[in-house]
Amino acid sequence: MEILITKQLAGEATADETAEITSWRSQNEANEAAFKKMQKAFELGQREIKQPKINIDIDAEWGHFNNLVAERSTKTVSIKPEQASRFSVMQLAASVALLIAVAIGYFYFADSTTTIQTADNIETVILPDGSQVELNRNTTLTYDDDFNSTSRNLTLDGEAFFDVKRNKSLPFVITSDQAEVKVLGTSFNVSAKGEGSVEVVVESGKVQLSDVSRNESVALNPGDKGLLTSTELLTEINDDPNFNAWSTKKLVFNNTELAEIVTLLNGVYGQQISLKTEVSDNCAATVTFDNQELDAVLLVLEELLGLVYQEANGQIEIIGAECQ
Repeated sequence: MEILITKQLAGEATADETAEITSWRSQNEANEAAFKKMQKAFELGQREIKQPKINIDIDAEWGHFNNLVAERSTKTVSIKPEQASRFSVMQLAASVALLIAVAIGYFYFADSTTTIQTADNIETVILPDGSQVELNRNTTLTYDDDFNSTSRNLTLDGEAFFDVKRNKSLPFVITSDQAEVKVLGTSFNVSAKGEGSVEVVVESGKVQLSDVSRNESVALNPGDKGLLTSTELLTEINDDPNFNAWSTKKLVFNNTELAEIVTLLNGVYGQQISLKTEVSDNCAATVTFDNQELDAVLLVLEELLGLVYQEANGQIEIIGAECQ
């Protein structure tokens, strides 16, 4: 893509190549930003390298040279072959210099970062320090290319479960909006979905959750949950056994109402299950599922609650239940 963009900026791209670049730019903001940086670098190169336009008639100049030889036949004159085309060489050198300037400018202005983005998939990432991160759907993780050399800083937009390698000299720091999560080595779940709040649940080790805008922080131990909103920063005991069910696919329902069950199933399986019938608060289930397929889960709930559901166009609609 860098080669295609360079060709377009130089006015040498074909119609198909231009269309490909346009499509690539429209895919996401990161691509558009990368294009603008290359464009800026190209413009900088044009300003920095200014060669006079050379218009020369080589045949006329060669004829003039022959006349000089005839007039001064008593002198010995030698000319190197490359001299006859020295002006073409100058033009070529200017073009090469311009391309070099574009390349240098691009790498100068481009952010040296790595971005990993999920859509409707869950992805496991091994970071340069050996830490493992499992990204939930619709999540973006970004870190500098020098990660684990002078720092271990990254940013998160979405939800992820971290299993961090311990390193006392380089704290592991996650930022999201006004929140900062700092650890040395631990495992925990972070939910920062751009809704004005960040939730951290610690499975092992210790975590520090900070509100950088108010300069406040809380320490979280295993089993703790920290919650940062626009108005408060608090900690409490985590009483949600399904906080990372999207990752483990282990679901624990303890007299859980059907509406909440549907919400959890959608989050874990990435499905579109909707409740199309009214049910009472007594329509609840107590059951545990451990890494089972959605079809198996629905069959069990069908038996427990007398569910009636239908599937159409990838969606599941619950249209009846005996526990109404």
